[in-house]
Amino acid sequence: MNQFCHHLGQPIASPAVIEKIGNRFRREVDAYAKSNNIPVLHLAKPDCSRWDDRKLDHVRPHLEHAQRDGRHGVVAIVATQEFQWVYSGTKKSNAKAVWFAWEKSERRVGCYYFYLLDREFGPGFIKICTYFPYPGKVWLNGHEWAKRQGRRARLTFTELSNGFASCTRPDRTSARLSFGGPSASL
Repeated sequence: MNQFCHHLGQPIASPAVIEKIGNRFRREVDAYAKSNNIPVLHLAKPDCSRWDDRKLDHVRPHLEHAQRDGRHGVVAIVATQEFQWVYSGTKKSNAKAVWFAWEKSERRVGCYYFYLLDREFGPGFIKICTYFPYPGKVWLNGHEWAKRQGRRARLTFTELSNGFASCTRPDRTSARLSFGGPSASL
């Protein structure tokens, strides 16, 4: 945490510094969405009893619309509250000084999912937490990439939601496009 000493004009590493960074990030995400006409979806906690209440289910119409229009890049942003491992500061002091003790704990914090449509990989997302240490995650589906490569090569195949059922020309496939073992190629 020493790297936060005197950061953003603060004399010690404090939760105030962390809060300023998170607030600035949230403002910049909102500005980015507005200036690029990207919808921001504020979703409630998913209903686990329903199979169709996943983030992707809410974003799918935006992905399909972008696909029809031939648009690539960020197509929707999902703002959520999720449990993440983040650092929390506890104020400590003695007669001479004040400081913060930092400990990692699981807390419910804000996260953004930037759902995108990529020319090569198809749909995916980049998730960024709005609280220190700002954990992130990138998700791209290799099966979608392989299907796009198959279409580009004009292969005839029967697709599954997350893979391939069959291919009329398996001799034209590459070992790099094999998923699930040697028998599961295009």
